Amino acid sequence: GKVIQKDILLTVQTMRALHSRRVPADRVDAELTVIFGEERTDRGLEHMRTARSVENRRRHKASVSGAVLDEQSVQWDEGLESGCREGELRIAEASMVLSRLARDDAARKGRRDARFVQNHAMADADVDGAQGLDKNFEKMA
Repeated sequence: GKVIQKDILLTVQTMRALHSRRVPADRVDAELTVIFGEERTDRGLEHMRTARSVENRRRHKASVSGAVLDEQSVQWDEGLESGCREGELRIAEASMVLSRLARDDAARKGRRDARFVQNHAMADADVDGAQGLDKNFEKMA
């Protein structure tokens, strides 16, 4: 609990220092690893890079929630039955319109993470395969 919170706080403070030094976002993980002497990532903390990004995220979430509540209010005024398919779809649409950029960003990050895992899995397989070959050569000798 407390150790993780302290680690997160230290990571965020370091991310902000890197941001103030104008370190590009795609270099932050590498810099964090160098600074802390162990593999470290800003994954999941990107929105905390600056005070402005925290505020922007808060504002965006509030606007999405507001759009959903506004649509619910319209539906109540129209007398639309709660839980009906049409109402659910309209509420989903109200949310999806405003959350499109966040969704696109999450998809982009997911694709990048998938490439990272695939590249590391192939590298690990190459190492395992090479070790397996070494063992087979030892048996043959």
